Amino acid sequence: MGAKFHPGKAKPKNGRRRMRWGSGCIPATAPAPPSGKSHGGGGIEHYKPPHLLGLLRFTQVGGMPEHMANYTAYPMSPSSAVELAEIGVVLMPSTEPWFGDMRVRRFRLAGELLLSPVFLREVTACWLVNMAALEASTAGASRESDGFVVSSYLSVLAMLMDRKEDVHELRRRRLLHGAPSNKQALGFFKGLGQNLRFGDRYFVALEEIDSYKRHRS
Repeated sequence: MGAKFHPGKAKPKNGRRRMRWGSGCIPATAPAPPSGKSHGGGGIEHYKPPHLLGLLRFTQVGGMPEHMANYTAYPMSPSSAVELAEIGVVLMPSTEPWFGDMRVRRFRLAGELLLSPVFLREVTACWLVNMAALEASTAGASRESDGFVVSSYLSVLAMLMDRKEDVHELRRRRLLHGAPSNKQALGFFKGLGQNLRFGDRYFVALEEIDSYKRHRS
């Protein structure tokens, strides 16, 4: 399951991906669990997943460095994908091996918002919903993080999507893969986003975007 979840890490030999709605996931390589401490506390040798869903989440976000998972931030005004493009923020797929990466890089005249790409189909949509539910049921179990890593990532995606044009921009930037229509993808993320708790990483992403707005040329 984990090997098929994170798109963009492994490509066919011809360099092209084949993605069909309902026909299977893009081949990818799941990140190896860390040998040292993860943001969930303790290394892989000490991790005992409660069930397969817990193991799936650990393989996706367990490799995130502690300094990236442990944040204290404050909320800022949200921005859609099209609005960010208008102020010079380019959406780019992150190449980090963990899922849920969200970072803003500032340059002299522009900026980049890096996000982990996601492949959306019936099965992965179910995994995303259930990982968010898992975080809601186990929040506070870790001292290093508030635990809402996947929920924060999904909240940012929902924030970026106000119209079908925003979904198209995410597809064009290779952040969103899969066969559902722009309208279906918009309905999925906006509907899911209404039921998610905002984690610390969500607020940090908004804070970095707001900082770019205030300090850009």
